[in-house]
Amino acid sequence: MNSFSMKMMKTKLILLFVFFLILKSFGQNQENTPFIKLVQSPSEASLRGLHSLSESTVWVSGSQGTFLRSIDGGKSWKHGSIVDSVDFRDIHAFDANRAIVVSAGHPALIFITGNAGDNWELVYENQDEKVFLDAMDFWDGNKGVIFGDAIDGKFFMLHTDDGGRSWSKLKTAPKALEEEGGFAASGTNMIINSSGQIMIGTTEGRLITSDDQGRSWKWIQAPLESSKPTSGIFSIATTLEAALMVGGDFSDQNGMNKNAAYLDEQGKWRICLDKPPLGYRSGVAYVPDTAIAICTGPGGTDISFDSGKHWSILSNDGFHSVSFGKGQKSGWLSGANGRIAKIYIP
Repeated sequence: MNSFSMKMMKTKLILLFVFFLILKSFGQNQENTPFIKLVQSPSEASLRGLHSLSESTVWVSGSQGTFLRSIDGGKSWKHGSIVDSVDFRDIHAFDANRAIVVSAGHPALIFITGNAGDNWELVYENQDEKVFLDAMDFWDGNKGVIFGDAIDGKFFMLHTDDGGRSWSKLKTAPKALEEEGGFAASGTNMIINSSGQIMIGTTEGRLITSDDQGRSWKWIQAPLESSKPTSGIFSIATTLEAALMVGGDFSDQNGMNKNAAYLDEQGKWRICLDKPPLGYRSGVAYVPDTAIAICTGPGGTDISFDSGKHWSILSNDGFHSVSFGKGQKSGWLSGANGRIAKIYIP
């Protein structure tokens, strides 16, 4: 072999080696990149209620009285309609067998199951056309609270001390501004955070909080867009170290004006001005034990790696709700037309 042929052979070997390194690097990048994967859903309902218990077990609820439950990561589903005339916009699950659903609109209904959805028991009914329930959360397996729109200048709230088997009106619910309510968009405009504090986001952009299980209240004006009836605080998420909220204007799904805010190191809420989510967002959640957050809305899904200070698009697929269970590195999304997906965070 002459010197020219040897040089050509070396060049080819070098190029082949470089090509191999590029392919290997690409594969590693793909493996380390968060991604969303749709799972087959047996429903065509609008799914706003979502509670992830683990990477395998999730409960979902929605319009037409729909409920769904999977215990094998979405490979198969138990599903049905409890009352086909109502929209169950929030669901809270205690385990693979016990869950509670809450309807939004008229009538206000609460059902509970203890046998994985084989049977549902009606535990609360209110035929008052003014009652509109938005969200539900629990401190533990017994004590919980439901938040609803205001009636006669006061938010309508319910509480339970027996795991949701009975509900009573919370007489110490906070006062409301004129026509102030909440958005039943994902069941997360009210949450109970890890320190036991109730946090409520309203249509007027107010963040209302209670440190004593609803006996007393205080509020601040959040920096999110709230100048229109279609704007305000839609979803709240917290960790021990951080907190964030999302919203925008649901009549302008691509609008990015004041649609996300985070709690800074001094305990003040700051609007996301640099790299906000790419549109109106109705649900937000932290990946447990990380600074990673996911927010979603009908127009797309975004990810933040710094507790909500900066966002980038994760997928153009849009959903209503997002949920992660304790310790999970993969979560769940639910949305319109029965869409359900898993989020994988390597």
